[in-house]
Amino acid sequence: MRNIMSLLTILFVLLLTSGCANPQAKLQAAKAAENSGDHRTAANLYAALALELSPVLRLHEAQKGKMLPPATWIGEVNKYTVWLTDAAQPRDNAFREALDGLTRSSERYEADNSANTATPRTLDTLNAFAPQWNSAFNPPTSGPPDDWNAVIRRAHEQNFSILRFASPQNYVYDINIVSRKNARRVNFTLYSESQVFTPLPPGDYSIIVKSTVEFQKGKSWSSDFTVFNLTMTDTPALVTMDMRTRVARRE
Repeated sequence: MRNIMSLLTILFVLLLTSGCANPQAKLQAAKAAENSGDHRTAANLYAALALELSPVLRLHEAQKGKMLPPATWIGEVNKYTVWLTDAAQPRDNAFREALDGLTRSSERYEADNSANTATPRTLDTLNAFAPQWNSAFNPPTSGPPDDWNAVIRRAHEQNFSILRFASPQNYVYDINIVSRKNARRVNFTLYSESQVFTPLPPGDYSIIVKSTVEFQKGKSWSSDFTVFNLTMTDTPALVTMDMRTRVARRE
């Protein structure tokens, strides 16, 4: 039985990574893994398909505000907010099926990654919101301050919240925040002992995470995908996620 399951796993992974496999074929492969009871493989297949079907924008590094001309930096930040608030709907039903399958399968085994999430801190005033926004995107070092303040004020009026991630020592995380509404995705790398602040508008999100840890003698370990489903409310807030990872040896 174990040999059969191993063969199925190999076939599913080959199908997923095959350039000729269309989304429906990949979705069927994930469903087959799920129906066979191999929920870890199913979750990985669903996650990879959801990422494939969600267009991505790389999160700007905060310190770019100190290097780019003010007008250029403001334009880049505005593109980010427009990207996430786009009203378009996902074109492919496989996207939603993949996210639902990922959530369903992930509940059936112990995930490699977890997160400690504190009670959100309300940022209902502009004075409370602005410092957190500036942690995500540093203000320009020159130029009229009113132009940058207008960016912050507009984000606050759109009820953006700030999601802060923190990484423990030695672990690096590849993080994708996927909007379940419009399939828009934000991607970034969270390095060891660092923090990343991510502004997000109200909505439902699937946060898809993989982690890596380096050992001595050049050895490394990478996790399977983990998903965290999170809702950002209409009240601006600071939400914190302190990442944790359980290194497990799997034969």
